[in-house]
Amino acid sequence: MCTWVSPVPSSASGPKSSRNWLAPALSCSPGHSLGAALATLAASRQPCAGLLTYGSPRVGDRDFGQALAGQRIRRFVNCCDLVCRVPPEPYRHVGELHYIDRDRRLNVSPDPEAIESEQWRAHLEYTVLWAWRWGNLVVRDLADHAPVNYSGALL
Repeated sequence: MCTWVSPVPSSASGPKSSRNWLAPALSCSPGHSLGAALATLAASRQPCAGLLTYGSPRVGDRDFGQALAGQRIRRFVNCCDLVCRVPPEPYRHVGELHYIDRDRRLNVSPDPEAIESEQWRAHLEYTVLWAWRWGNLVVRDLADHAPVNYSGALL
């Protein structure tokens, strides 16, 4: 969900006006997946006070990322989420990575090699404990994209 705050008209009265309080920018708190990608595109057109993305695919190339430099963007990725790994290069992610590991711990800007090792362990663990059970997804890459798995880790 994005909340768009329109500019304050010059006739707004005094510093206590709620319009003056809302004036600084666009406030974004997008949904998940495609909603997060669309919010990222919107933030490239109209800077926002803060952008949070959950399970977002890669949205733009290097130039797109540089255009968003300086904005407060936090990108949340749940362990093996497949959607966060598509589309391939030259598309890239923007913002500070907040990685949710297989034990539901939040890690800010972790080392890529640590993520790869963590994902390998998570795949193995999921296959042994969950993939074979009736009603579960066969691969963790799809299970980790479910919004309930993001909210469960962040709450």
